[in-house]
Amino acid sequence: MTMNQTKVFICWSGERSKQLATALRHWLPDVLPGLEAWMSDHDIAAGARWDKTLTDQLNESSIGILCLTAENLTEPWVLFEAGALSRSLPVSFVIPYRLGLSEADVSGPLALFQSVGADASGTRKLLTALSSCSEPKMAEDRLDRFFDVWWPSLSARINAIPVQTKSPKNIRDDRALLEEILQLARSQMATAVSPGESGKRTEAVSSFKDLMERLTDLLRSTEAGDTVRYLAYTPVLGFLSETEDLWKKLQTCMEQRADQIDMICLKDDDLAHWHGRFAGRNTARGETPVEASLIQKANEVSRVVLGRLEAQGRPPMRRPFAELPGFYVFKNSTRALVVAPVGVPLMRDADRASIEKEWTESKVEMFGIDTNVPQIVKNAGLAFVRFR
Repeated sequence: MTMNQTKVFICWSGERSKQLATALRHWLPDVLPGLEAWMSDHDIAAGARWDKTLTDQLNESSIGILCLTAENLTEPWVLFEAGALSRSLPVSFVIPYRLGLSEADVSGPLALFQSVGADASGTRKLLTALSSCSEPKMAEDRLDRFFDVWWPSLSARINAIPVQTKSPKNIRDDRALLEEILQLARSQMATAVSPGESGKRTEAVSSFKDLMERLTDLLRSTEAGDTVRYLAYTPVLGFLSETEDLWKKLQTCMEQRADQIDMICLKDDDLAHWHGRFAGRNTARGETPVEASLIQKANEVSRVVLGRLEAQGRPPMRRPFAELPGFYVFKNSTRALVVAPVGVPLMRDADRASIEKEWTESKVEMFGIDTNVPQIVKNAGLAFVRFR
């Protein structure tokens, strides 16, 4: 790699994903001459481990692209590769590239990353991200001209890839996969901080209870004058899912720090819809499933929390469900919790019978990190601002 050349690490798994990765590998240097695209010539899932060559290539790369298809969307090794990339690169520099998938199809841990489609609009956004990592950065008008010239050739190769052979799998339906994801999180985060980074730590958040306890601690430890950024679907995090004592501790801290909390959450209608999706779910709150009276209470407590923030001159930003990401961010100036919900109720309309099994058997959990690494804390702040 030359001194000013930017290396892009392209991940793939499965035949259609490989064809997409190969097309990108040959096309990207034509549009961005200062870029070198690298991909393995064998399927990582088949090899079942990262060898030294792949590790070396990753360490030299400035950005990572995950070629996602319906066939590999929830494959454990794709998730493992995403975790490996995010350990070595800022979260904003890991980009899932979706073939035949919508943004809504990408859930769980992969929703932590901002994905783009393998179409003209998504590929143009991909080029902007790649250009931002290159030196010198290409001007947007010049990038537009290069894209207009070269896009037809990539489009032709993408259109030649066979159609998907199966529908995207629902990550919530696979309990064994969930357990594997959580195990990977623990093992990855144990080595997430390189030796010599004294005082820096990154730990796994692998349960809803764990998240609530860590958020409570983050609020308690936030110094006067600092701001806590809170991005989640609901202001009453864990009210319906976990024991009342956990929620009371979190509520107390939120009330004490109300003048320091900057919140983004769902609008009233979507918030009530979200809480309503927990109806009939078994949770850690008690022996009986969630009833309508408890959901109504969650809506009432939400109004109290939101009113408390408004009274302190911190009116929350309210967004519809479609405008919020599939991940949560909680941060102050030195620490960040970035998590994705797993096993939560579906927001889209669905026949109750078709999701009855999910409601009764799946467990609401979280997958993510608790970190004080400055670059990750900064990126968490940028993610928050993006939805502000």
